[in-house]
Amino acid sequence: MSARIPLLFYDECSRQPADCLGLLSGLHKVGSLSKFEEALEASHLIFLEVTGKLRQDAVRLLIKNKKSFALLGLDARDLADSARLQAVAQKKHLQICWLGSLRFHQAAARMKELLSGGSLGEIESCQYCESPSSRWQPYQVQDLLYWLLPNPETPIVRQPESNAADLSLQIHATCGSATIHLHKEQMDSFLVTRPGYQDKTIQCPSQAATAELGMLLLLDGLNLPWKMLAKPWECNH
Repeated sequence: MSARIPLLFYDECSRQPADCLGLLSGLHKVGSLSKFEEALEASHLIFLEVTGKLRQDAVRLLIKNKKSFALLGLDARDLADSARLQAVAQKKHLQICWLGSLRFHQAAARMKELLSGGSLGEIESCQYCESPSSRWQPYQVQDLLYWLLPNPETPIVRQPESNAADLSLQIHATCGSATIHLHKEQMDSFLVTRPGYQDKTIQCPSQAATAELGMLLLLDGLNLPWKMLAKPWECNH
């Protein structure tokens, strides 16, 4: 097996591989811990889609073998263990990320670009709300907030639930405001309002999973750091 062929460890007793990984050419899939351990030596990019004890056993094997890996989402144990994961990653020069962040929604990426460019001025506050039926986990929302708002002193207010979107987020700054509406299964939107300018609204296709996976493959293929990908310890600011 080629060293560049990606490896997925999933629990064959309880789930099927995630749809987004179907885009990976030549993906090697194993469904038991023994097969996973056998496949590790010849594998380069590794995905974990297991939970509970299986997940922790797999993480221990990866650390022992000094293998970088991507988690499909996070669970409570990952968040509780984030400080140790960070320390291990730094000591052993591993890269660890999780897939499923909201950063790769095009509307969110546009807002990040706008805020980073400084055209809205200094960020003053942020408000956000979710729909009653939103299926996103709290750590996903928190990661997006921390990514968009690197200053931990920025006031963040959670508003009452609304059906306007799965997640609506508005940032107020000294020169205007920006709003995103994110949906799991519909078009997202990005709105910029600045005094003296016409409001600008952009409809954004929701292709976050494809964009995120594509970025991981690109960075890994070029042997570049996975800086744009979400890390477990970044959810515990």
